[in-house]
Amino acid sequence: MQRMTPLASIVDQLQDIAREELPAPRTCRVELWDDGDYNIVIYHSQGEDAGQVISYDVTTGDVVWKYRKNGEWVVDEEAEDGEGYGTPYVREFEESETRRITTIDPPVELQ
Repeated sequence: MQRMTPLASIVDQLQDIAREELPAPRTCRVELWDDGDYNIVIYHSQGEDAGQVISYDVTTGDVVWKYRKNGEWVVDEEAEDGEGYGTPYVREFEESETRRITTIDPPVELQ
């Protein structure tokens, strides 16, 4: 848990932003990987097919709001290998909007 200590201030800032940007209830998810990479998101689900997310871009420090509605998984035709093996899928949405809210400088790096 000590590895999470540097992220506490970012999580606090994201929660403050989420209170203004997202309806309640909100869920916060923090993921840490052994290589020092991490992911922080706060989200509000609007049923099975829609939701809003506040996320932190670990490379730029940007805080981004996203809205997505009616997503479905479709085959990424450009990445298909022709054999049908390992065909990657991408998520496409009926409605989608993204905007940068602010930047938290500098981006936090975990050791």
